[in-house]
Amino acid sequence: MFKIRYKSHHDVGNIISKFTENLKASKNDFLDLLNTENKNKQLGIYFHTPYCDKICSFCNMNRKQLDNDLEEYTKYLCEEIKKYGAYKFCKTSEIDVVFLVEELLQYLKKNN
Repeated sequence: MFKIRYKSHHDVGNIISKFTENLKASKNDFLDLLNTENKNKQLGIYFHTPYCDKICSFCNMNRKQLDNDLEEYTKYLCEEIKKYGAYKFCKTSEIDVVFLVEELLQYLKKNN
């Protein structure tokens, strides 16, 4: 059925890179998109928290061990939400999914 069995999500970049080489967008392309209406209205948001109590062996995300709380990073995320939320694309969207990693959830639970 399958010729190759991939055992890790770390291989994804190698697998899809040949399909996405010509699909890379510049910062200006991204900003142009943000200034347009979201025609399908759907928007998913992923909040990556690169600070962890422990580093998981399977994680390929940018991360480092957490030496203090996430207050400064949480403030930064709130500023980014306000900044991007002001764009037409976000204003014409309905958020249908939000992904929060566990470390951020634990911090928010403790501090709210």
